[in-house]
Amino acid sequence: MNLYNKYLPKTVEDYYFHPNIQNLLKNINKTDLPNLIIYGREGSGKKSFLSVLFPEKKIKIIKNIKYNSKYIDYTLYISKYTIEIDSKELKIYNKYLLQNIIKSIADTKRVNDNTCKIIIIHNTNYLSNDFQFILRKMIELYIHNAKFILITTSLNKIINPIKSRCLGIRIASPSYNDIEKFINKVNKEEKLNISRLKIKKIVKNSDRNMKKALLDLEMYTYESKIIIESKIEKEIGKIVKTLNNKNFNNKLINNWESLLYKLIINFSIEDVKILELIFLEIIKVYKNDDELKKKILEKTIDMKE
Repeated sequence: MNLYNKYLPKTVEDYYFHPNIQNLLKNINKTDLPNLIIYGREGSGKKSFLSVLFPEKKIKIIKNIKYNSKYIDYTLYISKYTIEIDSKELKIYNKYLLQNIIKSIADTKRVNDNTCKIIIIHNTNYLSNDFQFILRKMIELYIHNAKFILITTSLNKIINPIKSRCLGIRIASPSYNDIEKFINKVNKEEKLNISRLKIKKIVKNSDRNMKKALLDLEMYTYESKIIIESKIEKEIGKIVKTLNNKNFNNKLINNWESLLYKLIINFSIEDVKILELIFLEIIKVYKNDDELKKKILEKTIDMKE
């Protein structure tokens, strides 16, 4: 799981960047929602709002619908209360297909408790004005069977007849200070060991987009792991190259503990992992020496225990 999905807020307490929205989430009744428009810049926290409001597990279902002579695939994310679809996924077909998809969903209420289905449409700003007028009619037509939550980056791209039928909730972008605190928290919890200078750079380049900041942090983490692995291999190589069948036991015993200590302190890596790396490196270097490989395996097992 990537850092963005792992740290997506799951509770109201996790959603501390937006105190006003946090208070709204505490008092909202998701079984009796009005139609909503959730709007804000990329990475401001719109999906975080949904994950807190509807923390229930989602099932991903890929379906298809016939358009002219071909079938178009689309994805639904279904939970206990919600059905989500991304209009961007349908591309040029959204005007023709989304109407049929919504109709198939909203024709009936939820079977288990006879309450309204909640249809979440992501990237509503990609819908043409023509289709938005159709959507406005559908909101009215299925008022007793479904509630709509429309997600958009810009309220200006939504027609007034839809805005007048929905409660608008603006999700402001988190401040640079909030992003820096959160990135430092993730860095500490995940033991990533990313430097303060790099974190400052991540925050500066984020443009107040939390998702971008987390993805950049993950990129730096990946780069750091590559650097650390190369340094570890270099240290391991120093001992591996001095080994042979004659001095194996003494040389290994004399140097192994100091090597483990050095790598554990400098690179925050578990001793078992280091042993595995040493074993693999020695096998690679002495691949034709079966007797030495057997001794190495026995010694590695002893030290793991």
